[in-house]
Amino acid sequence: MVDTFQYMFKEMAKIIDDKKGSYFK
Repeated sequence: MVDTFQYMFKEMAKIIDDKKGSYFK
């Protein structure tokens, strides 16, 4: 259960990072 939450959190962070990258580059 915790592993699943951490996985989803990491995936969301990845998507947010991608969006940030496209905004700031």
